[in-house]
Amino acid sequence: MPAISIEEALKQFDKRYSRLILPENIVESFLVNTRRYVEKVNNAIKQNEFEEHLKNITNQFLKSSLYYKDDYEINTEGRIDSVIKVNGKTQILIENKKPSNKNEMATDTDINVKALHELLFYYMKLTRDTNENKVKRITDIEIRRVIITDTIRWVIIDANNVEKLVDGYLEKLFYKYQNNQLIYSNNADKFYEDTKTYLSTINVNEHLKYVYFEINNYMTVKKISYLYKILYKNYLLKENVKNQVSTHVLNEKFYQELLYIMGLKEKSGKSSKTIEIDFTITNSLAFQVYNVMKNDKEYDEISCIEKTFELVIIWMNRLLFIKLFEGQLISFNGDTNNYHILDNDKIQSFQNLQDLFFEILGKRKREDTEFLNQFSDIPYLNSSLFERSEIERQDMNINSLKNEKIPVKKKSILGNVDEINILEYIISFLNSYNFSSQKGKNDTLIKGRDIIDASVLGLIFEKLNGYRDGSFYTPSVITEYMCMKSVEKAIINQINNVKHWDCKDLFELKNKIQPNLVETKEINNIINTVKICDISVGSGHFLVSALNRIIYIKKYLGVLFKYGKNELLTEYDIDIIDDVLHVFNGQGKLFFYDKDNSLSQIVQETLFNEKRIIIENCIYGVDLNSKAVAICQLRLWIELLKNAYYKNGIMETLPNIDINIKVGNSLVSKLEFI
Repeated sequence: MPAISIEEALKQFDKRYSRLILPENIVESFLVNTRRYVEKVNNAIKQNEFEEHLKNITNQFLKSSLYYKDDYEINTEGRIDSVIKVNGKTQILIENKKPSNKNEMATDTDINVKALHELLFYYMKLTRDTNENKVKRITDIEIRRVIITDTIRWVIIDANNVEKLVDGYLEKLFYKYQNNQLIYSNNADKFYEDTKTYLSTINVNEHLKYVYFEINNYMTVKKISYLYKILYKNYLLKENVKNQVSTHVLNEKFYQELLYIMGLKEKSGKSSKTIEIDFTITNSLAFQVYNVMKNDKEYDEISCIEKTFELVIIWMNRLLFIKLFEGQLISFNGDTNNYHILDNDKIQSFQNLQDLFFEILGKRKREDTEFLNQFSDIPYLNSSLFERSEIERQDMNINSLKNEKIPVKKKSILGNVDEINILEYIISFLNSYNFSSQKGKNDTLIKGRDIIDASVLGLIFEKLNGYRDGSFYTPSVITEYMCMKSVEKAIINQINNVKHWDCKDLFELKNKIQPNLVETKEINNIINTVKICDISVGSGHFLVSALNRIIYIKKYLGVLFKYGKNELLTEYDIDIIDDVLHVFNGQGKLFFYDKDNSLSQIVQETLFNEKRIIIENCIYGVDLNSKAVAICQLRLWIELLKNAYYKNGIMETLPNIDINIKVGNSLVSKLEFI
């Protein structure tokens, strides 16, 4: 088996980890350290320094850049060039070679070299006991990976693959060496020669899987993150990546306390979890609504429960959307009081909250009152989310709730608080998390706070929507794969049908498209005629993925135009990572909207309007559950919100996009979308 690249190794290790976007400060710092390391190495080579000197440079690089904490130790161990220890236990072996000693260094095509033979020898020195009449594996030593390097070229081998090599013949050979049973018992070279012969007989170059890279090839902003990930503890030491590979996972602490405030709780079933009202939480949202429906409206039990869930979910959807909106405004404008919407000093009653919904966010022209004027910098949102729903018009508005004391959940994020007014609890709880997952020009990310981004909320929406039958959330990796296969095929077929082509994949299609204005515009317009319908839309996860996939495909094919211009968007790259659309500049840095930068403005306008066009023309959804339809609409609004932009000092309002998301039974009914 030929050597594999860093990129391929990371994908095989963990796909989400391979696509993880590293914080900008980490990338920049590591790039500086790597360049400094290579410079030191080159100077040492010029001065013909000894192997020991070069080894120390490598150790210092790893220590200062990646393994600087006290529980890591990088040093020699016996005659082993270098080891990485974690809490005193050896987990990585490193065999160092001088760059000029090319015959002993492994390459991408030849691993059967002295560096490997020495490494295998030292590996068995650490992991085998030969004091008795047989070789015994030392069970309390667990080597994770082994490394061969000449400071510039690197080879990484999984210890499991090393075990397969040494198990059997090499163990016996090692035993003979240790017990002076070889013809040249004191000559290690004899051991290495026999090892080389044996490895040749099993064709090690074809069967041993290993990672090979040259560090010089990864010293750019765009590629340095791959180098960081392959050398970082998650890969090298096989440390748990579950909580580090993505921000787009459910924050259980946030979710459970959110349920608590809503007055709900999860109930475990045989195969799923359902959600029910928790009547022990006095004065929660659900507690109050249920009592109104039961005592004042005199509905039957089933109706009381259904209406309680519907109202509580509607209100919480609005509040969560507002927090995302607030985070976006702050990232655009800076963390000033003008852009704080859910603020205990501003929102002091449920009547205030209702006015926020319908008189501020839901109304273009506002009255001149002291309360409303606090939100003069908050733009109007053209969304049915901030229109009174049917159940609100018929049964109950949020201003009917009483701002009574509620017991605070144990181990609440608020700390040691026994009880608090329900409205203050809601606002304080939401303000304890960071809903601005992107920092803007004013660096508004609040350090130390967990990020609750749109993807996390999408998961929460889906779980809430599945309160009766149990939540069935499709993981992002599956949805991303489904979209990649289905949406790409749909676009290829549509273009083939219109152009009378016979392209088999996107690569072939890309090469077929002539790079002129007429054809690229034509292809763009053809893509805008593709129709994608999810006949059981749920929370809209698939449609959101499809939306982002279409934009990615346009950019890949070279037909993504700057909004309102006969000019392609070429200054930025677009990729889908962990089922989320990411935009990078030419240096590989993530794009962040800066309303004072003309190019940034063009990019933001382009992304917003591309999403709008696709949502209005290409994306359709149907579901029996009206709550699912509402949540799907909400998720699509959130996608637009990510790329909202200012024009002439005023944020452009979101279009009303619920036209293509319908309540109905797609199996028995014909729905007219247009």
